Amino acid sequence: MISPFTTTLTRTKQRRTAGSQKLLRKYLRHERLWSFAVELFLFVLLAAISAWPIIQAIEALRML
Repeated sequence: MISPFTTTLTRTKQRRTAGSQKLLRKYLRHERLWSFAVELFLFVLLAAISAWPIIQAIEALRML
């Protein structure tokens, strides 16, 4: 039984022109670069914060 509250949508594909494809690729390349840089920075920051207690523990053991 089909519910009376169900809605069916149909979507038509739009063809992109060559100019818009180039612009999209250029934009996405720029965005991908920024995304990679931000993620790399956050990874390095988290790695440094995680390594700090380990380095402190090694220094404390060395003092014994």
